[in-house]
Order: sequence, then structure tokens, then C-alpha cells
Amino acid sequence: MKTIVKYDLLYWQRTSKFIVLGALGLFLSGLSVLTARYFNYIIEFALRSEGIDIEMPEPTVLESYTQFFSNFNQIFLWVVLFVAVAFFTRDRTRGHLPLLFSKPLSRIHFILSKSLLISLTVLVTLLASAVVFGYYTYFLFDTFALGRFLLALLGFYAFVLMIVHTGLLVSAASKSYWVPALSALGLYFVASLLTILDFGVLKYMPWHLAAYPLVYAHGQLDTSVLLWATALAFALSAVMVLLSLRLFKSRPIV
Repeated sequence: MKTIVKYDLLYWQRTSKFIVLGALGLFLSGLSVLTARYFNYIIEFALRSEGIDIEMPEPTVLESYTQFFSNFNQIFLWVVLFVAVAFFTRDRTRGHLPLLFSKPLSRIHFILSKSLLISLTVLVTLLASAVVFGYYTYFLFDTFALGRFLLALLGFYAFVLMIVHTGLLVSAASKSYWVPALSALGLYFVASLLTILDFGVLKYMPWHLAAYPLVYAHGQLDTSVLLWATALAFALSAVMVLLSLRLFKSRPIV
């Protein structure tokens, strides 16, 4: 296991993937707070310069949460998805697998290393982003619901892993980059559409995590509903890893 982890870490370091994702997360965190705090003032100033006298409403901390989860759902998640799929498929698409498995390397460890590294990278990035976001939100709005925000962030993390591990599952059986990338992207769009099904037990389904983190941050969702959806998303990610192991073990390495 150590061998393949070192191999993957070397690739991660050489291509600066961790730095790119970390920088993106920190940038979006700061941008979210600044946009929430000053966007209305900028619009008001721009309109008045054109002779339109209008008074925009005073921004609230809820707008900061809205900006954060919107930016991370629409930008960060997509970047993570394409970076992760490139990471999952590079050895097969570049013909490295025969050389790798000419050594005593377990296919199980190969898949687990990929899953573990991308999961930890996303987790560390989100935690660092949360620190920046929380600090500036409190500084500019004088309030920040830390516990509620962290639970909302946990739900978003589970959603990211569910989407990313869809790419891992498809890449275990595909020789292409675009097939797993488009499959994971398709799940993202389907999940967004299925959020309208919020009645009965369907409200606990993990696809609702496309919207639940923001709704929960606004105080409009029960904690139990968010936690059930989050737990199911983590469980589904684990199932996808197991299925990826079975698929990869049954497929030729070329």
C-alpha cells in the first residue's frame, strides 16, 4: 500500500493538484464573503452613476452562506470532478498499468490509494476554506453559525465524494477519460433535478445534498434530514469503491 500511495503522492506533488485545489478553495471562500458584503453597494453605486437612484437592501450573513455554497457547488465541485477523473484514469490512458502491475502491486491497494488521496485532499481543502470563510464572515457580518455551517459543509463533502466516486467506478471499467467524467457530471445534473422529490422517505435521499447544505445553513432544514442524506451519501460512496474494486479486478490491465 505504501508503494502506490507514494507513487500517487509524487504525481500529486509534481502536477501541483493539491496546491491548485487548495488555492481555488481559499479564493472562493474569500470571494464569497466579499461578494455577499459589498455586491449590493457596487450595484447601487453603478446605478447611481447612470442617474438611477435606488437603495439596495443591507446584506446579511445569509447571503454569505448563499455565495459560499453556490460557488463551491458550481465551481469547486466541477474542478474537483475533472481533476479526480484525470487522476483515476491517467495510468490506463497513458499505458502505465502493465509496468505498474509487473511489480507485486495489489489492485485493491491501487483503487484504495486513489480514493483515499482524493478524499483527503477535498477534506483538507474544505476545512481550510471553512477557516477562511468563517473568519471573514464573522469579521464583516459580526456573526457566524459555526456548528450549523460545519454540518452543512459535511453534507457538501459527502455530495462531492458521491459524485467523484461515480467517476472512480466508471473509470475502473473504462479506458477513456471522458466516459467517467461525463458519467459523474451526469449524476450531478440528475441529482440537481431530483431535488424536487422531497416528500416522504425521498427527502432523505443523498441526491438532495445538491441543495440541502445551503438550505440547512439558512436554518430551513431539520438536522436529522441533513444527517440522513449525508450518511446515505457516504454509504453510497463506500459501495462505489467496493464495486470499483470488483470491476478493476475483473478487467484486463491493458
